[in-house]
Amino acid sequence: MKKLLLLFFVSILSFPAFPADSEVLTLYTFNDFELGYEFPVVTSNGKQIYGAKAVIEAASSTSKTNKLLHVTNPTDTIGYVALELPEGRDAIYTCKKYESFSFQLRRPSSNTETETCVLEILFGSKRVYADSEPVKRQSDKLITYTCPITKVSTNNKQMRIALLATPAEFFIDNVKFYEVAYNIDIPDKTVRYWADQMGKNFGTCVNPGISTGDTFGKTVANNFNTVVLENSMKFDATEPNRNQFNWNADGVVTFAKQNNMKVRGHTLTWHGQNPDWVSNAINAKSGAERRQEAINILKNHIFKVVGHWKGQIVEWDVVNECLNDGQNPAVGGGYSTRNWSVWYTGFGGEDYIDSAFVWAHQADPDAKLYINDYNVGMWNKEGKTRAMYNLAKRLKDAGIPIDGVGFQTHTSVGYFDPSEVELSIQQFQAIGLNVIITEMDMEGGQRNGTELIRAISDSELKTQAEKYGKLAEILLKYDCPTFMVWGVADNRSWLDCSENTKPLLFYADLTPHEAYITVRKAYQNYAVKTDVPEVEYEELVIDNEVKLDVYSITGQKVGVISSMSELQDYPAGFYIVGNKKYLVK
Repeated sequence: MKKLLLLFFVSILSFPAFPADSEVLTLYTFNDFELGYEFPVVTSNGKQIYGAKAVIEAASSTSKTNKLLHVTNPTDTIGYVALELPEGRDAIYTCKKYESFSFQLRRPSSNTETETCVLEILFGSKRVYADSEPVKRQSDKLITYTCPITKVSTNNKQMRIALLATPAEFFIDNVKFYEVAYNIDIPDKTVRYWADQMGKNFGTCVNPGISTGDTFGKTVANNFNTVVLENSMKFDATEPNRNQFNWNADGVVTFAKQNNMKVRGHTLTWHGQNPDWVSNAINAKSGAERRQEAINILKNHIFKVVGHWKGQIVEWDVVNECLNDGQNPAVGGGYSTRNWSVWYTGFGGEDYIDSAFVWAHQADPDAKLYINDYNVGMWNKEGKTRAMYNLAKRLKDAGIPIDGVGFQTHTSVGYFDPSEVELSIQQFQAIGLNVIITEMDMEGGQRNGTELIRAISDSELKTQAEKYGKLAEILLKYDCPTFMVWGVADNRSWLDCSENTKPLLFYADLTPHEAYITVRKAYQNYAVKTDVPEVEYEELVIDNEVKLDVYSITGQKVGVISSMSELQDYPAGFYIVGNKKYLVK
């Protein structure tokens, strides 16, 4: 008997479910209910009305599988059929997550209701919809009603539908709810929620002073799970004077901890943003002493900076923008690095790259280490991509502790081609290297330096959304660990004219681009559709109760339950019970 109950609970937990690629929740078609099953008919305050009925019936005499709900109320009291709100949640949650709902309704042509009766829908006892026009009588046709949801504040969990007439008779079918595209207060409407489920890093760059005490900080914390400092971990910010270090980025690291976020480190070795004392000290030497001076400076810097944040930085951009522009070597060919860089001239060659990775790994063996560059990512469109492949392969083959390559991806709507990035990922993964997106922005419109020629168009915004979403799908398909956008809102981008070219995922008022929604859908679809490896479990009968093991999505046992209903008490996320995947919201 316990096993039969278990199967019943599994069925209830699995239904109703909405398609992952849809924003529509089909709450009731009534086809899964037995003929004769009754729903309660109540007053506006929830008191049951005896004599009124809401019964599952066949939609026609020729089909027993297509069913609907037949409501009759012969009393002199207005009767509302009571249906549970989506996901068993209360009206407050439902009004946040859903913006409208629809259902089909028919008044029989033979009933005796007043001609002018209208339709009313309540969540609990609070009205969310009232029709201004009388509901027409129909002989056999169901009329579809689409109703915007008026927000109400009640924790009642019932949706109540009535015709405001006594007596009353009507049929209902196909109750559907339509989700809002985005709500910062609903976790599963954010990319962060789904990225967290899969252990992926989805992030943005920020600056010191960020706090969840304001709207901007809340937007960052709720929508991203990873942050990187735009400038405050670079050489000039962390060591403005020799061996005198500035830890101004500590506040952002603390912000990340407070919000259960990860931190990327950017950057340890770069030709740019070095304080004057670095080149002065190196150039004051010559020959072997010059090389040793460069080694001493860079090694000390890396050990001090990485050591300060050891265990707190998930990834480091160890070497940044070391390749020359204008390259187009074939795979297996060469590459050229910036031979004018202070590190190249100081070391007397490009082996500073190798050394930087070795020292960073020694300073924090658990941090993932990347080489990062711009105009890298599209295999057949950007020559530096193949140059980077050749350089990264040399490092990998030499046993240098490099985990992968960062594609900055500062690009534009018309130029960017996600399929070319997919080709690059395939090539780099074939030699054992991860690919991550480190500094994404995608501007539209047209500008000439600081001069705006044309703002981004509506069609470009649509294309931008498609390309952002496609890139997210590709990164997930190939299990790439990190996707970083270089900024939050358009008006805070490093790019000129950005409030008009709109390269990021949020507008200046912190409402999301359609591009953000497409990225969220990509993460959500992948999380829900991905097959989960089967996990063995045991049923233990103790005192005549069935015990079920509960596993995380990665296969760790996290608890034991005696019924599937207990799973709803677990924290939000994916769980495996009995070789099936469930999502607790």
